[in-house]
Amino acid sequence: MKKQGYGGGFAAALMASACVNGPIIPPSIPLVIYGLSAGKGVSIIALFLGGIVPGILLALSLMVAAYWISVKRNYPVSEAVPIRQIPRLFLPASWALMMPVIILIGVTGGIVTVTESATIAVVYAAFIDFFIYRELSLRTIWPILIQTALDTALVMFVIALSSGFGWLLAVSGTPRALASWIGSLSSDPTIILMMINVFLLIIGIFMEPLPAMFILIPVLVPVVQAVGIDLVHFGLVMVFNLCLGLITPPVGILLYICANFAGVKLEEESRELGPFLGAGVAVLIIISLFPATVLWLPRLLVGYGQ
Repeated sequence: MKKQGYGGGFAAALMASACVNGPIIPPSIPLVIYGLSAGKGVSIIALFLGGIVPGILLALSLMVAAYWISVKRNYPVSEAVPIRQIPRLFLPASWALMMPVIILIGVTGGIVTVTESATIAVVYAAFIDFFIYRELSLRTIWPILIQTALDTALVMFVIALSSGFGWLLAVSGTPRALASWIGSLSSDPTIILMMINVFLLIIGIFMEPLPAMFILIPVLVPVVQAVGIDLVHFGLVMVFNLCLGLITPPVGILLYICANFAGVKLEEESRELGPFLGAGVAVLIIISLFPATVLWLPRLLVGYGQ
């Protein structure tokens, strides 16, 4: 994108925001963890199906935001590719396009774990770069390993700080006290859900999604059950909400990763984040107020709740 003339901060912010869709569109580790932690009766299949419409809504909203900014700033427009050229262009690209296919088939088919799939992806990428695209050589491996170590250290440092904050929350009993306070304020499901959303958005600023889920699921599930909120609906709202925390400073891990790869400062990327974060919050409000956006596909395809 930078080579084509797009701003570095814009490119990094867009990539970070688009990555939020990863845990929403199945297969999703956070949805599996929620399904296992929320108790019996919460179908992981229903959770997976429930994530499709919110994922599509997020993708469309990010596309609209990116289009609006691109037109406003007069970013470059590529010429349309003639249909007759698509087969010729597809063959060289097919090697790279096979990587997500291999990962999805391996993980969803139970052939490999998520960690093992990452290893397979690295080996596959090295193979096609060495022998198919010929863009890698033995001289370039060492700088890549150094950069990988630096990127990994950055990510682990942020996660360590987030985990420490989560430990402090857990031992202080703050989440349980706040959940009891929210439950005491109203019996209206919509009001309760919107208040929980505000609480989760604040928590997501300081914590990674998975540690936050382990701490908050046992606390919040009884509250939403008491007012009749569907647990599949709540699961998608919770995961979507906490994943927005991946792009909110100061612990937005995706911001650090994408800024590092784009070669821009975090401040520059954060200034470009507003429209994309706003699009995510808008989708969060939609799926919170209209449960059918989450529950329609599970009801249609697997008869959930019938």
